[in-house]
Amino acid sequence: AVRPGDRLVRVDSSKGREIAKATQESSAKTVVLEIQRSRLPSYLRFLHSLDDKPNMLERVLSAFGTTRFLSNLSTMIQVALPAWLISGYPVASLPAYFFTSSLVSLQLSRCCHDDTAKNAPHCYASAWAPLPQVLQKLTEETTALAKRVQSDPKAYFEWLFVFDGL
Repeated sequence: AVRPGDRLVRVDSSKGREIAKATQESSAKTVVLEIQRSRLPSYLRFLHSLDDKPNMLERVLSAFGTTRFLSNLSTMIQVALPAWLISGYPVASLPAYFFTSSLVSLQLSRCCHDDTAKNAPHCYASAWAPLPQVLQKLTEETTALAKRVQSDPKAYFEWLFVFDGL
């Protein structure tokens, strides 16, 4: 479906300024249309290039890593802002909360580099899940660990603190 903001790039084999002339001269009942849709949100569509290919800024803003980072950052700020309100610190400390949220979001969304990979990409992105879903799984796994530790605390204490030597 064609949406507002989509651009007509090509009609049959004509593109650019030739489109209007080609549509007026064409008597065919069917034509091939090539429509280009920007992956940018509507409020950033003014950044869309007029060429067939997206410009560098559009590629960076609509890249998977950027959207992943912004999604994580949004969730982190939703946690950081109430934490700051509860903390009682002055407004001057708010940038520290946002900076920490940014660093955590970056760590969660960046790719990993593997120098030992042979005949494969060296940079790979981890599986992605929304942060609330990750936090729910983390809570479940932590609760399960706490139950295991509670059932045999001595074994976990020895595993964690007693050095067996080499």
